[in-house]
Amino acid sequence: METPSNPSPLDPAELYLRTREPFLRPAWDLLEDLALRPGERVLLVPAREERLLDLLLSFHREGPLKVQEFHPHLARRARTLVKNRREEERVEVLEAPLHLVPAPGSQDALLAHFLLPTIPDPSAFAKALGRNLRPGGRFALQVPVEGFCPPLEEALMDTLASRRDLPDPEEVRTPLDPIEFFLAVTESGFRQVEETEKVYLEKFATAMEAADFLFASGGWGGLEDLEPEQREEAAREVRLRLAKALKRDQEIELPFRRLLISGKR
Repeated sequence: METPSNPSPLDPAELYLRTREPFLRPAWDLLEDLALRPGERVLLVPAREERLLDLLLSFHREGPLKVQEFHPHLARRARTLVKNRREEERVEVLEAPLHLVPAPGSQDALLAHFLLPTIPDPSAFAKALGRNLRPGGRFALQVPVEGFCPPLEEALMDTLASRRDLPDPEEVRTPLDPIEFFLAVTESGFRQVEETEKVYLEKFATAMEAADFLFASGGWGGLEDLEPEQREEAAREVRLRLAKALKRDQEIELPFRRLLISGKR
């Protein structure tokens, strides 16, 4: 994604429209739950979705922001985005595991937007969630209920299984039980914990566009280090498999089930 070197702030209406695009629709619900106030200290984890970070920089214009990403390549990409936005003075990008606590008790709010099942240890993350927040601090997060999106995920896994030059499916798939994750959060001593399951229906002009959407975040667990040529070859095969499975390559609508959790320390 190309980012202007001196972008102008987005107004609320434009911010809302930006969250209507794929990947970001749950983000608006999370930001509404957080109700960020000027000057608040905010932590974003993980940082693998560039458009979400770009959105947050415009949404929360006043106050320090920490960004935490555990994969080196994606952390570097986040730093580049912050530099292009000229936000280095108020935004710090950390390369660290999700269970790390950068500054205990220092955050007013935490936003966790997990597009993929990338949480290796839900219990450790839930404990870190509490340690990061000050007393009374709020959090809002979303996780997949059944993987990313079944038709897309199946096409990806079949592609990986058919190619020796790509990671093995078992190395890529990271199981995440949403019930286990919710229990880990509720057992970590938070107050006013609420959960909502939502289905976000995404329309795509073609199956090819839907397949491209699968790779859009650049952070599918285990595929972050693929060379551009490998990514394109994998994406091409996923497109073909998806079109074959759906028996069409015209406009399609796919469901994405997500669990939204919010609460206070």
